[in-house]
Parts: sequence; structure tokens; C-alpha cells
Amino acid sequence: MIPSDAAHPDEHPGPCRGAHLDAGGFGSPEDRKPGSPTKPVWSLLAAGGRGNPLVVNLVLWAGGVLMLWSAAVHLHLWSDGYRHIATIGPLFLVQGVAGIVMAVVLALVRRVWIAVLCAGYFVATVAGFLVSVNFGLFGFQDTWLAPTAKAAFGIEVAGFVVLVVGAALCVTFRREHSTD
Repeated sequence: MIPSDAAHPDEHPGPCRGAHLDAGGFGSPEDRKPGSPTKPVWSLLAAGGRGNPLVVNLVLWAGGVLMLWSAAVHLHLWSDGYRHIATIGPLFLVQGVAGIVMAVVLALVRRVWIAVLCAGYFVATVAGFLVSVNFGLFGFQDTWLAPTAKAAFGIEVAGFVVLVVGAALCVTFRREHSTD
């Protein structure tokens, strides 16, 4: 139980109003045991937003630009012939559109949760490419000699690094300036 003089999480100022995930696991604030961590996990994922310092925003926007670039490469490859490859073609189209949508959300929201999702997008893209090159994927084997393969790989690795740094900066800024 939360002591009666403690602020209800819905009354907590900042981007994590209404969050009910504890650092120790899932549950409502009423389920907390005395002495358990009081900072919600969601507050870390929700860190960021309008209160970000300029450097954090710039890093996250750079991650968004790399997302757009990766999406553009995949849409270009789709229109340049990959659309005729069964399964791979539609996946390139979905990846291009999803990358654009995620980049826009990242640029507008600038929070840890979307930075983590976008970093996952880059990890999945790199993993799919490496599987395709080394073993083949859905009956298609790619190559490092494919047009834009090395550039796309570099963009995606850089995007992952930039977004991890951006997410870490959001969390660090949140902890340094937290009023709890």
C-alpha cells in the first residue's frame, strides 16, 4: 500500500503521468511493498519529449534522419526491382513505409520508447541482411555487392548507435532533473 501522504502516480508531474509499471515488475502502485523501488519503469521509457535539452533533441533527430535514409534506400531498391522478388519485395515496401512513419513519430515525440523501437528496426534490418547474405532468406540470397548494400549497412549501424545514445541521454537527463 502507498502511504496516504504519498502522491498518486496520476498526479506526478511530467511525461509519465498515469504510469503504473514498477521497476520491480508489472502492477499498480497499490501492489508495491514498502521499501520497493518507487520509480516506474514506464517513466524511463517515457523520458524525453518537449523538456529535452537541445543536444538530446539533435541526437534523436539525427536518428530520425538515418531512419528516413534507410527507408528511402529500401523503397528505392523495391522500385528498382526488389518488388519482383517473392516475399522480399513486399517486406522492402513495408520496411520503407514503416521507416518513414517511425522517423516522423521519433522526430515529433522524442522519447525513449520510440528511440528503442527505431533501434530495434535497425537491428532487425541488419540481421535480415546478414542472414540473407550468409544463408539466404525466403529463397533469396543477397550479396555485399548489391547496389547500396554497404551504404545501407553503414546507415543502419550508425542509426542504431545514434538512437541508443539518444535514448541513454534521455534517461540520463530524466534522472539528473527528476523531482521525485
